[in-house]
Amino acid sequence: MSSASGKKILAIVPAYNESASISQVILALKSCVFIDHIVVVDDGSTDGTYDVVKKYDVTVLQNVDNQGVGSALRRGFEYALENEFDLTVQFDADGQHQTSEIEKLLEKAIEFDITVGSRFTHHGVLNGDYTMSSLRRQAILFLNKITSMYVGTKLRDSTSGFRVCNQYAIQLFAFKMPSYYLGDTIESLFIAKNAGLRIGEAEIMMENRKVGHPSHGSLKSLVRYFYLFGRLSRFLIRTKFLKSHNQ
Repeated sequence: MSSASGKKILAIVPAYNESASISQVILALKSCVFIDHIVVVDDGSTDGTYDVVKKYDVTVLQNVDNQGVGSALRRGFEYALENEFDLTVQFDADGQHQTSEIEKLLEKAIEFDITVGSRFTHHGVLNGDYTMSSLRRQAILFLNKITSMYVGTKLRDSTSGFRVCNQYAIQLFAFKMPSYYLGDTIESLFIAKNAGLRIGEAEIMMENRKVGHPSHGSLKSLVRYFYLFGRLSRFLIRTKFLKSHNQ
């Protein structure tokens, strides 16, 4: 149990072809006073990520083929549930998330079931040196508006994968975590809201990727944004129908 927080905390690290950065991420998490254990879920990597992770004293789970980050996260939440962790920290394998920011999320976890790390300040500008394309920024701002309206609280970075979840969220996401691109961030918040979970944010700093390559290019990401919008539309229609049917 972490002496710093009084809670048993698991870091969940989904990884796909991150052999160039995963060692740095694991070492940073192992030196973090808040983290009790690390589970890395290798999502069908073809670059030797699994072999790199096996060198460290962490739990490593492996998907035979690439199933999506949501699928990897769900396996991590299953592990957290089975091993009775109090909190989880979702932490990317690309080196952009910083262990120095974990405490900010944990402080907010007293109030919320899910705490999202926001790359944006209250003034709507990116925090620190992190950069993103104009197209991606506009897409995130649009998704923030939709998500904020649905969950009933203002979110400035709904697509952030840097999150802390408590036992209620762990139990939910061990069974209900969309596997498609952005489903693990956006739709997961819709699911959490329907389950009555409290959702909040904390401002955090992030860095740009220094090694490796993102798994989604601009065109592929755009196509997947449209897929997400379709999924959310069906989700909202289905939810509204169920509510009216139960009244």
